[in-house]
Amino acid sequence: SDLTLGYTDACQQPRTLPFGEQLTYALLRQVGLAFERVRVDPEQLKGRADGEVAVTLGMQDVRLLIPRQMDKSHEVTVALGATVSFQDSKGTVIYTKSIRTEWQGIVQSSQRNCDVDGLPEVANEAALVLAQGIKTQLGTSIKIREYAGQRELQKR
Repeated sequence: SDLTLGYTDACQQPRTLPFGEQLTYALLRQVGLAFERVRVDPEQLKGRADGEVAVTLGMQDVRLLIPRQMDKSHEVTVALGATVSFQDSKGTVIYTKSIRTEWQGIVQSSQRNCDVDGLPEVANEAALVLAQGIKTQLGTSIKIREYAGQRELQKR
């Protein structure tokens, strides 16, 4: 959750936007829709997990150009990329996929300060779209569905 997105503010200074908490929340919520039960704490699992999902964030890019301090709207694009993998209870990776998403929005700058208003909301939307893509990939994977079917048969 120490993840940050870097950008340049209205005074042409490098800034960072805390981003880990929002992305973690979006991922947990969406991955929870793809699986019956999701646990985050490895101590809770104690060997009972059917598998493990790992998400590694790769590409992070904020495309924003504010030429000078002024009261103005600006278009911003937040691009995110991640690799998601699913491994079975023995640790064998049975599925992996790289996913990339871009989300565009509008931010505001002011001639009174250097702040870029609206960027957290655009970043949150990008995180949600990325998490939804991960959910879709996990939920439609034939390999994961086959594995889940085999696990159900073993439990009977």
